[in-house]
Amino acid sequence: MPETNVEHDTDRPNERPELFLKLLLSHEVRIFSYILSLVPNFTDAEEIMQETSGVMWRKFEQFEPGTDFVAWAVQIARYRVLDYRRKRYRERLICYDSAIFEQMTALAAASATRDDRRLEALQGCLAKLRDRQRRMIRRRYCEGERPQEIAEKEGMSIHAVYKSLSRTCGQLLSCVQRTLAAEG
Repeated sequence: MPETNVEHDTDRPNERPELFLKLLLSHEVRIFSYILSLVPNFTDAEEIMQETSGVMWRKFEQFEPGTDFVAWAVQIARYRVLDYRRKRYRERLICYDSAIFEQMTALAAASATRDDRRLEALQGCLAKLRDRQRRMIRRRYCEGERPQEIAEKEGMSIHAVYKSLSRTCGQLLSCVQRTLAAEG
């Protein structure tokens, strides 16, 4: 998993844009998920993500390397979502209740932290798999290959691929649950 806290020497001016891109690309999905949890319209969420990225770029001088980039980005996204909701309220397209919105943003931020722990646990559990299991999981869920393609490449029957993927996913789920339970 990409690091949230990146220690980086940014004394050279050319490194700031590079650091920004690295951090944004590493965490864009999490930031967008946060926005999408508050704005159910996918197109609007994409637009807010673009605005958020622009604001983050303009304010990146204020970001301190070594601190939590996602927390910083989510705070900017929160204000972009607030602006969106105020605009929509003026257009009478949504009901605006600031207390409810505050609860929603708190829940979304907590969910992002919980998702971080789950992702870290999943990565640790993936590392424990045998090479073939890990390769099949990567092909199916990262590269989007169909089970038939995996079967051909692995020299297995399609039934064996389904059975193996199902068993491996079950192992991963159990491992993630055990890991999270051990962390408290």
